[in-house]
Amino acid sequence: MMRKTSLLAIGMMVVFATARLNAGQIMYLLGSEFSPTEGNEALIEIFEARGDTIEFWDNDLLAADPETALEVADAADLVFIDESINSSRADSIIDTVTPVIINEQYAFDNWGLTGLPVGHGSPGRPNGDGDLLVAGSAFGTTINIVNAAHPIASAAGLAAGDVQVYDDTGGRIDWGRPGSDADIVAEIPGAPGAAAIFVYEPGDTLVSGGTATGMRIGFFLSDTNRGPEPDDPEIADDSVDNSWDGREATLLTAEGIALLNSAMDYAMGLVVSVPGDFNGDGMLDISDINQLSMASASNANDAAFDLTDDALVNANDLSFWIKDLKNSWIGDANLDGEFNSGDFVQVFTAGKFEQEVDANWADGDWNGDGRFNSGDFVAAFTDGGFELGPRTGVQAVPEPAFGVWTAIACGLLAWRRRHR
Repeated sequence: MMRKTSLLAIGMMVVFATARLNAGQIMYLLGSEFSPTEGNEALIEIFEARGDTIEFWDNDLLAADPETALEVADAADLVFIDESINSSRADSIIDTVTPVIINEQYAFDNWGLTGLPVGHGSPGRPNGDGDLLVAGSAFGTTINIVNAAHPIASAAGLAAGDVQVYDDTGGRIDWGRPGSDADIVAEIPGAPGAAAIFVYEPGDTLVSGGTATGMRIGFFLSDTNRGPEPDDPEIADDSVDNSWDGREATLLTAEGIALLNSAMDYAMGLVVSVPGDFNGDGMLDISDINQLSMASASNANDAAFDLTDDALVNANDLSFWIKDLKNSWIGDANLDGEFNSGDFVQVFTAGKFEQEVDANWADGDWNGDGRFNSGDFVAAFTDGGFELGPRTGVQAVPEPAFGVWTAIACGLLAWRRRHR
């Protein structure tokens, strides 16, 4: 927990420092410029703290001058669609090439990001006609980071798993089921595919069959009110119950603010560094962890590879990279997200077991000492992921079973036969 908090603090400092040097021009679509909600005002404070310049466009102005609205959108660095907007009013700028962050679930289908039906409610809830929602707004405090390697998550300093984004009172969390081209960063906990943060890059195919003319980010933020309480059977389609603290601002946690800032910076091209991406290609891949294992073996304690902020580069950094950033297991030599017999085939094929030759992660060096030997098996089986499939959360660490040791023995036997 201390390690994650430290990374979060660093991520937020980097994001805010970058934004001050690279302030953006934001076109902010909201319900009313002259009667903003508490949620609108809270967001405006965040934008101003970043140093961004804001141009307001509300329902009335969008309806009165849609042609100018599109021109302004194209000239902006970012379009931010607030949940307080009338979703159809934003249709006038659908063709903008500028990145757009959409916080209004009723606009998801208009923009082709999801299909229908759309309503208020959690994943699995039917609408008034009995059809399951494809996009909606659940009620809660938490989302689940499922792609910690994506820059929106990594720049916020967040590892895979549940993250509290609202204060303990909670609020509505917008979600949708995007198409296969979208990158899902976070989901509603317990609802696979119900994305709370998702990204279409320019040129991606939308659910509508069209092409994204610019980056489109579906975002969870429902800032305009806290209601209604979840899935109230007395409320048709779980629609807004104005008797329940209507229009009270939803309060973001530090993690929620970090995600908002990193989403905005990613959209505007300001996120250029992914923790653990040592070759700078924007991905966490085998080249990165190979570099990390070699840095660990060198004992130079190069600060560029110190992921745990302890002034050391060692097995702890390898463990953090593979478990917290990549969301996989120690022993996953081929980085396919699992630790299984395929990894044994790869490392024994490399032929470096118990040899006095340099080895990296892909060769079997899973503890960062630069060699492939029995110590690497200890590290891998202590992590406990052999043949358990993808890492989905905290699990019990079993003692290595007979079948596990049999697999190792078979691998060693095959290796020895080849080297007689």
